[in-house]
Amino acid sequence: MLKKVSILLLVAMLVMGNAVFAAGKKDAGTSIGTTTLTMLDLNPEGAPFVSALNKSFMEKNPDITIEYEAMNSRQYDQRIQALAASGDLPDICTTQMFPQYKQMAANDLFMDLTGTSIMKSGIFDDIAATCLVKDGKVYGVTWNHLAVGAFYNTDMFEKYNLKVPVNWDEFLKVCETLKTNGITPIVSDLGDGWCSMYILNNAAGNLIYGANPKYDEELLAGKRKLTDPVWQEIFEKIKYIYDQGYYGKNPMGGKYEQSLSDFANGQGAMHIIGTWVIPVFDQLNPSLKYSLFPVPFNKKGAETYITLEGELGMSIAANSKNKDAALEYFEYFFSEGPYKEYLNGKKGFSAVKGINVAFHPSVSYIVDNYLSKGKTTPYFSRNWPAGMDALLFKVFQEVMMGTKSIPAALEELETYLRTNLK
Repeated sequence: MLKKVSILLLVAMLVMGNAVFAAGKKDAGTSIGTTTLTMLDLNPEGAPFVSALNKSFMEKNPDITIEYEAMNSRQYDQRIQALAASGDLPDICTTQMFPQYKQMAANDLFMDLTGTSIMKSGIFDDIAATCLVKDGKVYGVTWNHLAVGAFYNTDMFEKYNLKVPVNWDEFLKVCETLKTNGITPIVSDLGDGWCSMYILNNAAGNLIYGANPKYDEELLAGKRKLTDPVWQEIFEKIKYIYDQGYYGKNPMGGKYEQSLSDFANGQGAMHIIGTWVIPVFDQLNPSLKYSLFPVPFNKKGAETYITLEGELGMSIAANSKNKDAALEYFEYFFSEGPYKEYLNGKKGFSAVKGINVAFHPSVSYIVDNYLSKGKTTPYFSRNWPAGMDALLFKVFQEVMMGTKSIPAALEELETYLRTNLK
């Protein structure tokens, strides 16, 4: 019997579990330790594993106390911007490679880690060493890597004799077969605009970056434009599956938290998202059988690629009075024992050279067919200016709902890019 637990309840439970290490820490910091590190996190799905690591760090370093709080991304974005404006950032804050965080780095809100011992040690792989960088300065270290693609219910695929699609026509056939049999092909989270980045990343990876790894350089130099035909093709293909009903009857009503529950409990056959959700699926429905493949936007015979990128990371506030303690925490986090325990819980891909753990069964296919062969592509927004990701999410929704044409949306994005490049 499927375990029908609300994802909202699950996330609340994860955060409540975290509060064991966050509540009352100011008093504890005064009476027990000489240094209190404040830490704010936007990933409640990973909170239990960060909390466990924090606990072991404090046991080994009784002179340092960590006040840790986790919240969802919507709450976090508002909170971190408010704290930045007031000059009161936590000592350690979760950061990403997205434009708003790069702008915060450009505004010197984060400590430059370039010359620190952890960065000079050379322990990080190329993705980790480059994803949280702005103007040549390292403003954060990524916890682990994620892959983005379509999780699929293997039992449903077997029931309808469906194979993993490796080109666009095969993917459409899978969607149509599922829909014809009364199954929602793809559970929707598109009501949360930021979730559109995952299908867009698979599309850009397969139609642009796989064949041209230097595309970003050419785009920023003006040799390529967001109004080029390939971006028209990307939006047209996604619009097609949206209009065909492959995202269900009310795609814009779908929200991130509910979509996780819907997939885990068999309300749809596929979910296009990143690998950080694996622990959530396993908790919501331990009997769920699922795997992952890249959404193949490519034509028959063309290569397919999986999106592989740095996930969340952590930065140190530039005005922190506890930089040495924060760096000590960073060193501990990425040391072999604690980092392996974290990866085993988080189900992420290692960012540290020479430290690996057994892969979750759901990613075996992409490891064997893509990661092991170097057939990976990065996020397309690595070098976008601040605010452009939010604009993309807005125009994407407008295009899907039919209130804006694809050419108008692409022109708006191209204009914003050229206006805001520095």
